[in-house]
Amino acid sequence: MGDLKKKGQLDLSFGLIFSVILIIAFLGFAIYAIIQFLGMKDKIETGKFLENFQTDVDKLWKADHGKSNPSYFLPIKIKEVCFIDLNSVKKGKRMGIYDELKDWSGEKSNLVFYPIGSSKISNYAVINNINVENLAENPLCFKNNNGRINITLEQEAGGTALVNVIK
Repeated sequence: MGDLKKKGQLDLSFGLIFSVILIIAFLGFAIYAIIQFLGMKDKIETGKFLENFQTDVDKLWKADHGKSNPSYFLPIKIKEVCFIDLNSVKKGKRMGIYDELKDWSGEKSNLVFYPIGSSKISNYAVINNINVENLAENPLCFKNNNGRINITLEQEAGGTALVNVIK
């Protein structure tokens, strides 16, 4: 009878240990899934920013003239959105990051997310119909304030065919 009691204790302990291991595995998977979901949220938010920004630039580009100051949402990991002319010299307040942006951007890119690696999609993008040749600063950076960024766009009457980015 004593051996039966010991075997029951061993079976109970094994069942309890197995249950704890399963609970830990399920919790680990749940935490992993949440982290992946949050990463996907950042990708979607960044992609939506690029899509909306390109749409706003295209609207002004098609107009005879105008000015807009839209507000966009971005993940807070992206501290700044910088416009850069890779064919021009560095100038202005943020010229200290010009070389880093240039090293990490594509050959035709004109928009870079800073700090490098903060975007889950890409470090840079190519925005069509935008004038980076006449930037007041190179790079011209806009700060992300708690997930919101404001960028002023302007299409001059009788001016260039491209939309200007101004501060």
